[in-house]
Amino acid sequence: MRKSYLMIVSVLIFGVVFVGCKQQSNEERAKKLIAEWMNENIDDISNYQPVSFSELDSVFTEFIDTDEYLKLFNLASIGGPYDRRRAFFQELANIERDFRNFSQQQVYLDSVRFYINKAREVLALIDEKSEAYAGEFVGWIMTHRFRASNALGAIIMQEMDFYFDKEIIKIVDIDFD
Repeated sequence: MRKSYLMIVSVLIFGVVFVGCKQQSNEERAKKLIAEWMNENIDDISNYQPVSFSELDSVFTEFIDTDEYLKLFNLASIGGPYDRRRAFFQELANIERDFRNFSQQQVYLDSVRFYINKAREVLALIDEKSEAYAGEFVGWIMTHRFRASNALGAIIMQEMDFYFDKEIIKIVDIDFD
């Protein structure tokens, strides 16, 4: 009887100690890092008013970050961001349509067609590979909405995306809305 009593007390004490020493959750650590960053970087911290924090979400590499993407990108021979390339190809298609009426421009038109078709093939391949790409886990993201003073002193709503390392020990990047 005495042994079972001691065992029950020991289990209860261990449970209380275990619950009391509970580590912070990932979300709590992320919020703490955000609060520290705000304290260090907001000009007038007295006007800082936290509004909301998103759920902590995982971040993975994207196909655009790979060497294979760079090879395909270079194959298309068009500079600029992905969306600008799509706009460029659309513009080439418009040029092709405009030149259909000019028979003396046949050589130019054939060249434009060739590059449009090649670019479409490369874009289709990039889209296909982007869809199938399973990225590598690189960290976490949390969006924070808050009110704070702007440069003129007016309190405005702001939103920032905070990126954290895998262990949520430090902020590795911030995107301002």
